[in-house]
Amino acid sequence: MTDPRIRRTRLHVLATARAMIAEKGSEPLTISSLAREAQISRRTLYVHWQTIEELTSEALADSALPALESRHTDSSLEDRLQLFLREIRDHLKQRLPKIAETSSAHFAATADENALDQLKDMQQQRLNLFRATVAPVTADRFAQIVGPIYFAELQTGKSASRQLIESQVALGIALLGADKTTEPQT
Repeated sequence: MTDPRIRRTRLHVLATARAMIAEKGSEPLTISSLAREAQISRRTLYVHWQTIEELTSEALADSALPALESRHTDSSLEDRLQLFLREIRDHLKQRLPKIAETSSAHFAATADENALDQLKDMQQQRLNLFRATVAPVTADRFAQIVGPIYFAELQTGKSASRQLIESQVALGIALLGADKTTEPQT
């Protein structure tokens, strides 16, 4: 069992890192700047994380997944798809989730094993959320439906338009091969 003091320290450091990353115009996140802001020693940080990338990846992992609130399981597939895609778009408009997504992909691309695992976990959580709240779906079909929203928000710098969401809803209905009353998987 982990010592509660260790757990509190880790949570404090991760929260401090998220706050520093979210703050526009703040200094770059480094072990030294984080230690100073969190009021702990650099050595303590290195006891818990080997690199700033590992720490950043862990700090941002929770920020990348939207807290999708309003689920209407009795609504139509079209309505559930529309709601899911709009909530993803709105979540990605926020600074911290946008940084989380791009940082996780960058760290994973640099072969940081921890970041790669975090990225896979985030992807699996999104897929599971879609399956639970919208409809059963394969990973490939999920990527076809949701991927353009992520691309618009993270790559083009332009918000996913109402027309893009509507076209993805139509595509989703066609790909899922279901009528508009398909119940979500629980």
